[in-house]
Amino acid sequence: MKQDASKRSSIHTGLCTVIARLGLLLIVPLAVGGCTFKKTDVQNPAEMAKYDPASTARIRLISGQGAYAGFVSGQSCEQYFNDTYRKALAARERPQGWNPSRIVPSGQSTDIFGMWPSDYQNNVIGMPASPVSAKIDETRRYFDERVVPAGQPLIVFVAFVTSGSSCSSAPASFVPRAGADYEVRQAFQSQTFQTTCRNEVVELKAGEEKPMSPNYCIQDSSGDYHTRSVTPVSQAGQ
Repeated sequence: MKQDASKRSSIHTGLCTVIARLGLLLIVPLAVGGCTFKKTDVQNPAEMAKYDPASTARIRLISGQGAYAGFVSGQSCEQYFNDTYRKALAARERPQGWNPSRIVPSGQSTDIFGMWPSDYQNNVIGMPASPVSAKIDETRRYFDERVVPAGQPLIVFVAFVTSGSSCSSAPASFVPRAGADYEVRQAFQSQTFQTTCRNEVVELKAGEEKPMSPNYCIQDSSGDYHTRSVTPVSQAGQ
């Protein structure tokens, strides 16, 4: 029996290795039987100290290899994209207020799956688990939990970009409530001959999630951004 179990484990590991070598790392979270990517939860004391349920909220940004996430607090879509971002672009500077979910340490080497050592780490501050975060080990994704001011506009964004494909949807915008927990992720939907994506926000309550209807930062034909209540989707491209 032990030999059979060992043989099955070896087959699963071999399958995952073949998938990695062939580059079949799909834009949807990879969840092939036997392919697990065990993550370690690492507490972030400095971020935890910022949390006050009377004046702040917590967000969890799910990103990962090829999926980049970040947020801007205290600015509307119009303020950030039409003013702050444009000025920074012209000056070739980092936009003021932009907070990437994480910065990958330099000098790392990737493993056979193309993952860095830091990709096997979740940065946590005590948020409740969600159905998605509870299964994060079944995917190439990881997450980062951050504290944000409550009662102020918050722009959140997740985009998938690799050398082979990409899917970047409109940033979502909402006003966090004091003491509330939110999860931000990219939602994919596969249809015949195409895959679409959108930025999704859910509120977490006692292990359950409540879908939200955030606004979105929509760019018009002239290049200006506006806050809209529509739910845009973007098609994955090569």
